[in-house]
Amino acid sequence: MYNLLYLKLQSYGFKPWLDKIDLIPGQNWQIEIPEAIRKSDIFIACLSRISVQKQGYIQKEFRLALDTYAQKPPGSIYLIPVKLNGCEIPDYQMPEFGVSLRDIQWIELGQEDGFERLVRAVEYAIGTGKLIESNLKIFEKTTNGEKLKIETNSRYITIGRSPKSDVLLEDKTISWEHGYILLIENEYFYRHVSKTNPTYIKRHHEEILLRQDITTEIRLKNNDRISIGNNVLIIQFNLFADFNGYTTTQEEDS
Repeated sequence: MYNLLYLKLQSYGFKPWLDKIDLIPGQNWQIEIPEAIRKSDIFIACLSRISVQKQGYIQKEFRLALDTYAQKPPGSIYLIPVKLNGCEIPDYQMPEFGVSLRDIQWIELGQEDGFERLVRAVEYAIGTGKLIESNLKIFEKTTNGEKLKIETNSRYITIGRSPKSDVLLEDKTISWEHGYILLIENEYFYRHVSKTNPTYIKRHHEEILLRQDITTEIRLKNNDRISIGNNVLIIQFNLFADFNGYTTTQEEDS
């Protein structure tokens, strides 16, 4: 759940930090985590029935975030409690600063508009105003030509054998969660996450192998072909910005 939230925030152009992903082997996590909390513009407190019962360092992180929040100007958005599964907000307090986690408006991520509300809160807090619109078409190659699989303006598209996938591929050679297409800082990327099956990106006369069991990310170009098992997906997209803008057309990149 945390990794997926990280990817979705990244797909909106934000730069999230998650210890399991961003800590470099050899770093002292007891130094780096507090430093990341203090330097961040936003702290998203992910709360679950399990995490709120835990004792130890996780509570220390929440209290450090409350301490940082207390030093912000009144009315600032810094600490955003995010409920992952309907849990209760824990009673974390810092009476000396007059702040409590329960006093801060929370978001239920599982609600229909939960993630959209989180994005709006982050954008409001950091003052971003640049609107990026996207249109992505994914075609599937068939014996009779090409069939439109999905047309979407989403910044986060899942591909796999899971019925919940945005692009469902019912093929036993494909992983349940095989990969994602992400819009990150104005460019589309394919992120390969399958532990058991490879992916091939084909463009012109080039073929790029994304090996199984290695998480790999590659920038996509228009008319790239993503080959997964016995399936070939063809990618076409347009991007638009509302000011100081750019446009990426459906013409094939050279």
